[in-house]
Amino acid sequence: MSELSQDNKDPHPTAPSNEPRPAKRRRQRPETRWNFIIAIAAVAAVAAGFSSASPTGVGFFDVIERATFGFVVTMFAACSRRWAWLILAGAATVMAASVWGTILGVVALGFAVHAAARTDNRDRMTGALVGALSVQALLRTDDIGFFGLTAILTALAVSPVLVSGYRTMRRRNRRRVRMGLVAVGVFVVVASAGFVYSALRASQPLEYGITAAQDGLDVANEADQIGAAGYWTTAHNSFSQADGFLSSPIAKIAYAVPVLSQHARLAAVAADS
Repeated sequence: MSELSQDNKDPHPTAPSNEPRPAKRRRQRPETRWNFIIAIAAVAAVAAGFSSASPTGVGFFDVIERATFGFVVTMFAACSRRWAWLILAGAATVMAASVWGTILGVVALGFAVHAAARTDNRDRMTGALVGALSVQALLRTDDIGFFGLTAILTALAVSPVLVSGYRTMRRRNRRRVRMGLVAVGVFVVVASAGFVYSALRASQPLEYGITAAQDGLDVANEADQIGAAGYWTTAHNSFSQADGFLSSPIAKIAYAVPVLSQHARLAAVAADS
C-alpha cells in the first residue's frame, strides 16, 4: 500500500505560484460624459449670464458672477449625492418667481426624484441637468423680505450641493477647489482693504464739506450771500476731493464684491452729491 501510494504521487510536484494576480481594472466613465457635463455647465453659465440677478449692481461684474455661479453649481451638482439634488431642485421650485422659473424647477425636481428612486448609482449627467435647471430658477426670483434675504436663501439652497460635491471629488480636484477659494478670499480681502483705505482718506474731506455747508446755511440765514458762497465753494471742493478718493481705482475694486459693492457705490454717490 505504501508503494502504491508513492507511485500515485506526482514525481514532479508543481510549486505554488508566487506571481501576483492581475488587478481588476476599475470601470472608468467615458471621457465623453465629462465633455457633455462641461457642455451643460457652459450652457448653464451663458443662460445665467442673461438673468436679472444683480449681486453687485454693476453690469459687467454681474454678468461675470452670474455666469460663474451657473457653471460652478452645475459642476458641483454633477459630483454631489442625490439627496442634495432634491434640496436644490425643491428650493428652486419654491423660490421661482415666474411661470418659466417654476417649470424649470419642476423639471429639475422631476429628474432629482427619478434619480433618487432608482437603486443604481447616481448619474453625473443627471446631476448636471438638475444643477443647470435649478440655477436658472434661482437666479430669476423676486426679492424676498429684507435686503439680502434672497441671496441668503439661495446660498442655503446650493450649499448642500457644494458640500456634497466637494466631498465626493478626487483629492486633486479638492485641492483645486481650495486654491480657488483662497484666490477668491485674497481678492475679497484686497478689495475690502482698498475700500476701507479710500473711505478713511475721504472721511476728513467729507467732514470739512459737511461743516462748510452747514456754516454756509447759517451765514445765508443772516443775509450774507457773499460769505455763504465762500463756504459753499469750500464745501464743494471738499466733497469733490472725497469723491475722488471714493471713486479711485483702488476703491472701485470693491464693486466686484457682492454686498460690499452696494456700500461702496452708495458712499461714492453721497460724496458726489
